[in-house]
Amino acid sequence: MEWTKVTEQISIRNITVVKYPYSNPKSAMRIRKEKSCFFCSKKYSDCEFLGITMSDKGSKLCCDDCAKKFESTLSNER
Repeated sequence: MEWTKVTEQISIRNITVVKYPYSNPKSAMRIRKEKSCFFCSKKYSDCEFLGITMSDKGSKLCCDDCAKKFESTLSNER
């Protein structure tokens, strides 16, 4: 599955694996305050777990919505 993020430059990633939920509650609380979703730039809410995507260009954290969307797309591709 490919994901395209358009900012000042275009980043195309070939996502191969999604792990959701990825983190334990203690580390999720710390990360939620510091970061936002790489794919949709949404700030994490207090009740969200985090997902992680593995791609050809490394791994990135993502929100619940993006992780669920990627999981369903990957399962449909297989």
